[in-house]
Formats: sequence, C-alpha cells, structure tokens
Amino acid sequence: MLRQLQPRDVEGYLELYETIWGTRHTPEWFQWRFQENPYVDHVPVFVATTDGDVVATRPFFVLPMSIGGTETLALLTVDTMVHPDHRRQGLFTALTEASIQWYARREPTFVFNQPTTAARPGFLNLGWHELTPSVNFHRIQRPGALMAKHVESDQRVPWHLPPVVRSLATAVRDLSDVLRDGDASAVRERPDVHPEVLSSLYHRRKPDAIHAVRDEAYYRWRFASPEWTRRTYLADAGPETVGALVRTRTTHEDITVTQVADIVPLTGGEDWETAVSSLLNRAIVDHRDSDLLSIPEGVVPPAILLRLGFLPDNRLPLSLFSGNDSVLCVRPLTEDGQWQLDQECVRDPDGWLLGYGEQDTV
Repeated sequence: MLRQLQPRDVEGYLELYETIWGTRHTPEWFQWRFQENPYVDHVPVFVATTDGDVVATRPFFVLPMSIGGTETLALLTVDTMVHPDHRRQGLFTALTEASIQWYARREPTFVFNQPTTAARPGFLNLGWHELTPSVNFHRIQRPGALMAKHVESDQRVPWHLPPVVRSLATAVRDLSDVLRDGDASAVRERPDVHPEVLSSLYHRRKPDAIHAVRDEAYYRWRFASPEWTRRTYLADAGPETVGALVRTRTTHEDITVTQVADIVPLTGGEDWETAVSSLLNRAIVDHRDSDLLSIPEGVVPPAILLRLGFLPDNRLPLSLFSGNDSVLCVRPLTEDGQWQLDQECVRDPDGWLLGYGEQDTV
C-alpha cells in the first residue's frame, strides 16, 4: 500500500533506516526532521507498506527558497529507502510518482536533490534534470585518522596514498603554524544557533542565486537536530556584527567532522571577505582536534578556502579519497511537468548557492 506516513509508521521508518544505513535514530530525531517542519501542516513523508510493515519511503524536507528574489516553497528529497527484500518491484518509482502528483496540486513549485551515481538514473527517468556535480571543500586536520579509516574500509592501500597522506600532513602542519588566535580577534563565540541574529544578517544582503530563505523559522528548525552539536561565531567591525558562521559537529565511525553549516550574509564585498576569513580562522583554531573541516563549494570564494588549507574533493589529491559522486538535479512540480518559475534560472547550473542546510546533512 502506498500512502502518507501515519504516526504508527514512525517505528517502522526508524527500523528501515537502521536496516539500510546501519544507524539507529530516535523518535526525537524523526520528530525534528519531519514533524516539526514549520513550512507545512503535514508530515512530508510517503511510505509503502506490506502487511503493515514499512518497506519503502519517499520523504522530503520542505524548504523556503529564493529565486532571483522571488520566494517559493521547494522539496528536497532525503532518506530514499527500499528494503532489500522488496527491491526491483517498482516501489521507488511508484512512491516518487505518487508524491509528485500529490504536491503538484499544492504550494511547492519544484523538487531538487543531489543523488549519487547509483540513484541518479531513477530520478532522471522520472523527469529530473541533471545540472552540475556537487563539490565540497575539506580541510584535513588529522590525515592519519582518515588514512586509517580508508585502510580499514578498503583492506588495501594503493601505492600512491601514503606519500599523499604525508604531503597533506605536512601542508596542514605548516599552515597551522601561520594561523594564530589573533587572526580571529574580532570574532565572538556563542553556543548553539541564534535565529534572530543570523536571519537579520542574512536579510542585509541577499544573493540572486537560488538558495534557502533564512528566516528565523528556518534556523530554529533546520539546525535543531538532536544528534549534532552547534556553535555560532560572530564577526564584529567596531560595535556592529557584520558576519556569522554556524558550525555543526558530529562523530561517526570514529571520524569527527566539523561542518561550516552556514555563513551569513551569503554575499558581499571586501569587508565581507575579511569577516569570512576571520570567522574561518577562528573555527580552524577552535577545532584543531577535528579530523575534517568541510564546507560546500560556492559558499566562500575558493581563494579564501585554498589559502586556509581547504581543498576541493573533485580534484587531486582529495579525489583519491573522496567517494562523492553526487550531482545537483531538479524537477518542476506541476501535473503537466511545466515550470511555474523561470526555467532558465532554475536550470542554470551556475545559478545555485547551496550550503549544508539545503542538503541532506546537518
């Protein structure tokens, strides 16, 4: 049976998630992720059941999006799951088509995601348009820990990896020597997320690129995961706060990852770049014990990231390690498959600015 998720399905959803991904989440995590979404009056999850058991899911984040200054709602697909015993039965296609038809008569205007190579053909067959590969910049803080995980997972080490790891370790150490607490002297740290401050900074200078509207409701919900810790950094110029950085942090399989989850304002000139550099400096200094610091491409000018030791995962040397094969894809949400918004804008691969909040993370 295909239908919208009902309260009695939550436990089955969590059990299926553990079966597919090997991680057991709590009902509080599910409540935050889907039931507390402030932009809809329903739980944006569709399920397939057999004898009452949840065997496949089609969940969404509903996000407020801005396209050239026009605000709309959009869907981000997350947690695509089909139980191993029920694959190749058309459940992915049936659930996705049913959910698209349901939303075609409602407010959201498009759906987007960043599917991997394995998942992408299914979305493209259902009308998604492939735009551009997703790229992340990483600052490797502890190369040895990542190398150990690579060896553990692959059971063999390509000949070229040990020299690369040594080179990365030397580069990180040399760069750390030039980073000083004084570089971030105008930056204040505050625990957790501060929606009113962050939203105010966002609204000072909004980009034309497609991005999530960062109102206070967005920050209260999107960055409230019970499984991440959060910290906000504020950059000051005299008495005025001119920029902010939100970091989230988690440890998974013994690897500690610190994400630069958001930076506001999202754009600016030289003063903004100075504030961003100070914020990143402070985050680096405060998180020397993290194995990895990460930020999506496009959020910060590449020149700043490269200067601070961040490298893109689609080019050497990180491409040797990265398993990231995701590509940004998008589809209109109308019964006739036509765009309600400017098609050229939505399908422009260079017209998007997506932080981690607009992805299935944090």
